[in-house]
Order: sequence, then C-alpha cells, then structure tokens
Amino acid sequence: MAFSTGRLLDVTLDNSGGTPVDLSGYAEGVSMEEEGEALETTKSGDTARTYIVGLENNTFSVEWIVDPTLSAHINGIINYLGTAVIGPSGDASGQDKYTCEAICLNYRQKGTVGGVVKATSDFQVSGVVTRSTY
Repeated sequence: MAFSTGRLLDVTLDNSGGTPVDLSGYAEGVSMEEEGEALETTKSGDTARTYIVGLENNTFSVEWIVDPTLSAHINGIINYLGTAVIGPSGDASGQDKYTCEAICLNYRQKGTVGGVVKATSDFQVSGVVTRSTY
C-alpha cells in the first residue's frame, strides 16, 4: 500500500481576475466532500424501494493559518466563481488532483489567546469535479 501525507497539500484558487494563485503556503488542511444523490422511484405495489441516480453535490473546505495576503485574497473571492485545484497529498507525480469551478462561500477567522489566528473557508462546487493525478 502507498499511503500519503497531507504535509505537502496543494491549494490553488483563482483571484477575482481569474488568475490562479498558489495558496498552499497558508493551508493547514483541506477536505473534499463528494456527495451523490439517489432519487426514489418506488411505486404502489413495490416490495422494496427503488432509486435512480440524481445529481452530484460537491463541496470542499480549507483550513488556513491567517496572513494579511491570504485574507485579502479570500475576501476578494467571496461569492465569486473561479477555478480551484486541490491536491490533498501535494502536487508530486501520481498524487490525487481535484479540479473544479467553485464559489467561495465564507472566510471565518478564529483567534485565541496564546494561539495562532486560523481561518476556514467553505466552497460550493459548480458542475463536476475532474479527478486526475499530477
């Protein structure tokens, strides 16, 4: 088995002008949620439920270590549809790569006494996620 680490994760998001910006140096974690949908087609007289395939609904979240440059970038793309490239295991050859169009929904900062200021951003994918490798 070939296990991987998130130590080198890759996060590239378009800025509001559509130019890709590598934000990996600010990212502390990323989670991609790929969700399918089952539409029920059960009818009277059936003895078991039946379904057909519905639509995908994909989202992802990024955990950040806050920096003024990062904050300016993310605040500039809230409610903006742009390209995102996510590599949970980094961008080395053979690693998983997710490419999609996504809307940045929020940027939530949290600071604690004696701690580093961190933030989270949630993204709604529009359309399909292209799954490939670097």
